[in-house]
Amino acid sequence: MRRGCRAWVGLLVLGWTGGCLPDNPPADTTTGVDPMDVPVIPEGEMLGCSQGTCTLVVVSQTLDDRIELLSPDDPEGVVYRGSIDLDLKPNECSGCGLGDNGGDRLDEPFGVAVAGGHLHVVAGHYPTPERGTLLSFPFEFFAERAAGDRVDASAFFNGGTFSGVTAVPLERLEPIFVTAVEDKLVVAVFANNLFSAEDAWTQPGELLVLDAADPAGGVGVVPLDALDGGPCNGAARMIALGPGQLAVACDGNEAVAWLEHGALTGLSPGEAAATFSGALCEIPGSVSNRRVRYLAPDTTGGLVVAEGPTPLDVLGPGRLWRFAAGCVVRGVTNLPGDDWQLAQIAALPGRDAWVFASGAISASGNRGVFVAVERGDASELEICGPLADIQAHLVDDGGEPLEPFAIAVAPDGEHLAIGVGPFIPPTSGPGFGRILWAELQGIDDPCTMTASVTDLGAGPPLAPAVDPADPATYRRAPNVIELVEVSG
Repeated sequence: MRRGCRAWVGLLVLGWTGGCLPDNPPADTTTGVDPMDVPVIPEGEMLGCSQGTCTLVVVSQTLDDRIELLSPDDPEGVVYRGSIDLDLKPNECSGCGLGDNGGDRLDEPFGVAVAGGHLHVVAGHYPTPERGTLLSFPFEFFAERAAGDRVDASAFFNGGTFSGVTAVPLERLEPIFVTAVEDKLVVAVFANNLFSAEDAWTQPGELLVLDAADPAGGVGVVPLDALDGGPCNGAARMIALGPGQLAVACDGNEAVAWLEHGALTGLSPGEAAATFSGALCEIPGSVSNRRVRYLAPDTTGGLVVAEGPTPLDVLGPGRLWRFAAGCVVRGVTNLPGDDWQLAQIAALPGRDAWVFASGAISASGNRGVFVAVERGDASELEICGPLADIQAHLVDDGGEPLEPFAIAVAPDGEHLAIGVGPFIPPTSGPGFGRILWAELQGIDDPCTMTASVTDLGAGPPLAPAVDPADPATYRRAPNVIELVEVSG
């Protein structure tokens, strides 16, 4: 959705990124991972692990139609695993610059998930933004590929026909996020035009349910238009809150959908979708045209959701809201100062502490990775940061600022992966974004922890550095990062 930053161009130069429920059981927050089994990957250098367990960093380069794969803790030091070209509508045209993704050329791979023996990618703009496609690559597809390979789109796609992968037409406007829940995939449908001004995001979203192991086996639909308390417009990021609990950010009407569902394993997608019900949790006093897209769980089965400014009020306040089950507001934290362009928030495992990313329009704005910590029974969170060791990497080689957007916490709670890129990415030509891997020290007190930071895209033996002459290396928007534990 950093293409939302392109809509920034339209708005700035135009924008872009309560009912009751019973108490829910506590979330499994001890590991920081979904309570699914660690996937066993077939032999192969691209996804596999030569021994033990490796952390696979899956990055959606959303404006460059590419997936990048890395493993910074590989026991043999094979960090760069390769990339998958998803430029299905080639980013080229007569008279255009290199990598031009304007017009209808952007395929926009966004949500990614590893589940059911597949690497799943939601291509929100293929064949068009009004339709969207789920692409599911079976593990076997990668088994014979060497580390560092670039999987060209021609290896699985030719003239609108896919081979070796499963392509499921979603037939919805802007399907964006995806998450795995038990043996199912759940896709959030934004259902509004992300290139329109935010006051036009009035349509209720939907959730689509598919079988992770057999994605072509049908699609179940969970409407979000008749929740207890109202509709969820513009369904965005989803998080599991514990067994049978799912929360969805509603960016179109600044709220959170708190959903319950039954046991999904073994059900058909339609049967699984029929078990969902829920309520809309309104943010008190919220007004239209605020950003409510990212949220994270706490240790008690509740959540933290970020509320920030949009291009219609770029210097408006930033806030972190805490909700408990039943849409109960536990507190609100007003972030100090102005210019909080809030992006992803992630929980640190085993504690009520979170890291969150913020960009900034102005040089004096709040750009960086910040920390929020619960202290005792205080209603407000303590806000710390930005993490100084990461700040030095928030500028490209030409001295231009880079904005942190995606952030993911490793299961050990001692590592972060961060995607940073230009605030307004170019339609053509290179973006000099980075994929950062931070090893944290002193995590007992998140407010004083430090980090050793590696740019995973700094060139061999890491991922290829950005080459202005090669669009296959551009990093205009590393907007989605998922961490997956894999074993050989």
